[in-house]
Amino acid sequence: DIWRGAFLDLLAPIVVSLGLQVLRFEEMLQQSMQDYLPNFITEYLFETARTFSSFFDQCPVLKAETESMGLSRLKLTHLVGQTLRVGLDLLGIKVVERMCPLGTARSAVGVVQPFLPPRSQLR
Repeated sequence: DIWRGAFLDLLAPIVVSLGLQVLRFEEMLQQSMQDYLPNFITEYLFETARTFSSFFDQCPVLKAETESMGLSRLKLTHLVGQTLRVGLDLLGIKVVERMCPLGTARSAVGVVQPFLPPRSQLR
């Protein structure tokens, strides 16, 4: 297992907030199903993504101060990704594996090219 020995470093408040947000997934899902309210899922996913964005801004993952801290942040990133993927799948929303920078698209050979919409969409 890739995460064996990896712990979650809970020193930064944003890491605690994000960890608690991920832990709320099952409870939120049960409430959503019990009350027949799928909007609970969308609200949860939006809040999770917003909290992850703050985490990503405040806590460098690939340039962490120590290797163990980097592994901890990478593990949390993986857990958030799994949580978002499952939540979006429940809503019938497909998830891309990787995003390109805004305004670019990958060609078949992997070269990043500017993205231009078809002329019919430029009206």
